[in-house]
Amino acid sequence: MMTRSERQFFVIVIALMVTDFIGSLEVSMIFGALPTVNRIYGDPGSVGWLITGFVLVQAAAAAIGGRLGDIFGRSRVLEVILIISVIGSLLSALSDDLRWIIVGRCLQGVSGAILPLSFGIIRNHASQHRAALGTGLVLGAYAISGGLGFILGGYFADIGHWNWIFFVSGALPMFAVIFNRAVIPFDPGSGDSSNIDYVGATGLVAAVAAILTGISLSRDFGWLSLVTLGLMGGGVAVMAFWAWYELRRANPLIDLRRFRNRHYLFTVMSFFLIGCGGQQMALITLSLMQQPTWTGIGLGLSGSLAGIAKLPSNLVGVLAGPAGGRIAQLRGGRIAGIGGAAILTAAWTLLYFFHASLGLVIACAAASTAGLTIMFVATPAVIMETSPKAETGEATGFAYLVRALGMGVGAQVVSLLLGSSKLVAPVGHATYSAPAAYELAMAFVAATSFLALLAVMAIPRKITGAPKAQCGHAAM
Repeated sequence: MMTRSERQFFVIVIALMVTDFIGSLEVSMIFGALPTVNRIYGDPGSVGWLITGFVLVQAAAAAIGGRLGDIFGRSRVLEVILIISVIGSLLSALSDDLRWIIVGRCLQGVSGAILPLSFGIIRNHASQHRAALGTGLVLGAYAISGGLGFILGGYFADIGHWNWIFFVSGALPMFAVIFNRAVIPFDPGSGDSSNIDYVGATGLVAAVAAILTGISLSRDFGWLSLVTLGLMGGGVAVMAFWAWYELRRANPLIDLRRFRNRHYLFTVMSFFLIGCGGQQMALITLSLMQQPTWTGIGLGLSGSLAGIAKLPSNLVGVLAGPAGGRIAQLRGGRIAGIGGAAILTAAWTLLYFFHASLGLVIACAAASTAGLTIMFVATPAVIMETSPKAETGEATGFAYLVRALGMGVGAQVVSLLLGSSKLVAPVGHATYSAPAAYELAMAFVAATSFLALLAVMAIPRKITGAPKAQCGHAAM
């Protein structure tokens, strides 16, 4: 028989599962419709900003949204985030001009703050022991929604109404707002906004935008072009100034002094590494599945069959989230992280040697998703174990920002490796990645996964207690 507090905890977790399910749909539905959008507008470079613009805002929102939740209350900020997302969805849904659709997608990108805010709400209403299980359940919902989003986006595109994805992503968040208001207790936050860090907020957004935009444009202009180097160099310079500025503030936007804590340092490092490697799974495996068999490495599936073949990995993610949460609950986030990173490393090592069979590719992709999802649970679990409850949103938000930077870097590295050696079709002269190119990309992901494993193993075993909050640390 559950106690009243246990029932309240699971009701809150269910509300957050619904919220994160909806947030994940916003991320994934556009991918299923992207080929259709390219055909309609005939400008792949501009259409790509439907993804790039979203990711830019998503990365910054993950860090800033978590911090705002710590100050003004996580439930209140989550509600505002969902409403802004609705406005962005409706703007995209009602626009024919690609530019306004992109603007709407950028507004949708604020949903990047949903996960960090959810982790903060869970930690606020649960013991450290139970919070890991709640985190796993939320991530399980996030995983299954990602798979459904690919299918829904493709379905709407197939029936000639691709923009219906925006009506869906506009209606569902309002349901989440009503549900959350009914079941999640109001959280006032610290309330100390007397010394808001505008310079820190502006500097972080500008630096992240410049770096990720430079990475994105490197596909068109090349890594050594003035555009790419200028944006990335400028972003790094702004980031260096931002770090210098934040370290000298009594009330910083992001407390970089937290990196003195080896628990946090190596946890965030592992998150960056899995962003670089493990999160490139779809990019590599979907391309591999659709590559013609005559190339010596492809499996010759159609796009729709490749999408179906990916479903088992999404289903595995649904199970791995709660399982990882249970491990973190019983043994701690470090043990869960070691297990997840070990599974991820093993999956990509096996894929490097055995990629000629569709069954083995599906199995390795599923194992990769399992390891990745367990690490997604382990990271906030370690942060919750070692950070003051009032700073959970900020700490997890910055970790997700670092992961987004890793994803941007990894996507470009994998793309370069896949393009390192090519084969030309005898008819039509289409080009495909050679077997050696795929093997290089797989080796890169296996190597970054192993480095992530080493980073998690470097997290100190003994947790001596959460660090004390910095004096006056409550500004944004």
